[in-house]
Amino acid sequence: MFIVKSNAYGHSLKEIIKNLESYVDAFGVVRMEEAILVRKATSKPILLMQGIYTESEIKTAKENNIQVVIHKISQFELIGKNDSELGLWIKINTGMNRLGLSQEELKLVYKKGIIGSDSVLMTHMACGDDPDDPMNKMQINNFEKAFDLVERTTKRSICNSACLINFPELSFDWVRSGIAAYGGEFKNLNLKTAMTFRAPIISIRNIRKGERVGYGGRKKASEDMRIAIVYAGYADGIPQTTTMGLKCW
Repeated sequence: MFIVKSNAYGHSLKEIIKNLESYVDAFGVVRMEEAILVRKATSKPILLMQGIYTESEIKTAKENNIQVVIHKISQFELIGKNDSELGLWIKINTGMNRLGLSQEELKLVYKKGIIGSDSVLMTHMACGDDPDDPMNKMQINNFEKAFDLVERTTKRSICNSACLINFPELSFDWVRSGIAAYGGEFKNLNLKTAMTFRAPIISIRNIRKGERVGYGGRKKASEDMRIAIVYAGYADGIPQTTTMGLKCW
């Protein structure tokens, strides 16, 4: 599965789908609006990773054949109330402590027969980019305990980009590749950054030692120097909080 949330991390959702559709089995997003845009561009499976919260979202997901992640009991209750046949991914909290069912909640849901054999059991690794962090082993063990509570035919998904790179043996039925495909930084991998940000220089000026530049006068000249003004700023996606020393070519 290729993650295209947040407009494909700013790379243009439509362009990414057009160029990569034949290489992936499904697409993942976090908002319903994104899921609908993806559905207009492809017939491949779509996963709404933050799930559904209203009856109207259930209806939209069903009409557009969008699979959903369930991470709390109230979402199961909402689905049961509306008697909807949705593709379900059950998210388990294995230690990251953001979203996901506890072991006890999983037991409760499973006893009610809500989790089918075609459901996917998933979790998210907090420290997958550091293979030596002991939290990885803890999360893997907790996920295995959760899997023991459901049908053995239930599909599994643990790996995000970092986990896929450092723990390929955990690939199982689905992997969720996101930042790595866009050129994220991972040790010992020669990944090429997918995006290049270009802007023209519109002014060059000389300033004296001690003079200050920009909002808040953040840059103070340590000597007489020549500076260039680049035609780009926070309105174009460059964070206003960017630290001094951002490299440009």
